[in-house]
Amino acid sequence: MSIINTDIIIRGKHASIVNYLIDNNVYKEGYEVFIDACLLGIYHGTRSQMDTSSNDKVEISRTIWGKRADLENSLFVFLQHEKVLKNQPIETAEVFNMSLNSIDTRELLQELKEYAYYGIELLNKDYTGLDSGFSIDNLIQYAEDNLLETEEDIKLNVDQHLSEIKTDIDDQEEVESILNSVNNIGGS
Repeated sequence: MSIINTDIIIRGKHASIVNYLIDNNVYKEGYEVFIDACLLGIYHGTRSQMDTSSNDKVEISRTIWGKRADLENSLFVFLQHEKVLKNQPIETAEVFNMSLNSIDTRELLQELKEYAYYGIELLNKDYTGLDSGFSIDNLIQYAEDNLLETEEDIKLNVDQHLSEIKTDIDDQEEVESILNSVNNIGGS
């Protein structure tokens, strides 16, 4: 029997982010986002509340947890460790995942959702560049504008380095030979 025995519903801003991450092929399904988001929230020890600023809704079917009980158990183990870390009391049944009748699974699920909300917000920060019109053309244009040097910039840098070298070299003929070879590189 699984601990998560109801569908998980994410609403509002967080649902918009989940849909966005799926639509942009960062994740395939909502439960993947939920798992990563839970772990991020627990790792940071931070929760968030549901934000209903949008009408979006994501439903994560309870059947996922029956098929992937290992994931469900892992989430609850991390949640239990977080409670211990924060000196929050946990029941014996929670430690051993036994006697589900004595555990308020709705409360545990709500805690996971609150950690997930924060994790979803972090994922949104990590992937906000996706909605700025990312494309391979934009990436190439960015590289051309910001990363690549023009031929003039390269020649200027070479000239600056050569003038620094020139002060270190005593033999004027050797300096002229180096300068001529550099000038021939630009002309070929």
